[in-house]
Amino acid sequence: MVGSESPETPSGELRMLSAADTDFQKILVFVLGITWLAVPISVAASLGSTGGLLWVLIIGVPVVGLLVWGQFRLMVVETDGRSLFVSTFFETMTLPLTLIESVESGWMSRYVYVAFRQPTPFGSEVVFRAQAAWGFFPNGQEIGDELRALVARARRGPVPGSVFRDRDAQPGSGTS
Repeated sequence: MVGSESPETPSGELRMLSAADTDFQKILVFVLGITWLAVPISVAASLGSTGGLLWVLIIGVPVVGLLVWGQFRLMVVETDGRSLFVSTFFETMTLPLTLIESVESGWMSRYVYVAFRQPTPFGSEVVFRAQAAWGFFPNGQEIGDELRALVARARRGPVPGSVFRDRDAQPGSGTS
């Protein structure tokens, strides 16, 4: 490794850490959940069955609510080796890697949990589904390890002669 670059995320190159279909899955789960609720409710209502309608509401609404909540809490996450870019449908937040407190990921899990040192506009924790290494196989541990290495490198600061330079430093002033 030269300077502050990583073979996985060269400095300045944007790399997607989360699964590319995160936003699509949010829409898909929402539409399928509403459809899954609408069909039994309409059938029970047309048959005049209040008991069936009651069971759909008691069981179906919480189940669909949990599925939709689980998908909508997932974020789209990218990094350029210096910052973390966290996105929802409508806004993107740029955070320095030094703001990350911890990164949790499991061996056979696709989910990565990133906790921050202080609250952000998206909360004090971000959850994302890692890209798959091969097809459907989980890659959360590899992505978590890469992100932890980037955070450790950011906390150490730039190495002399690295690609990171103070923009305000004058040539020959001794700072790089």
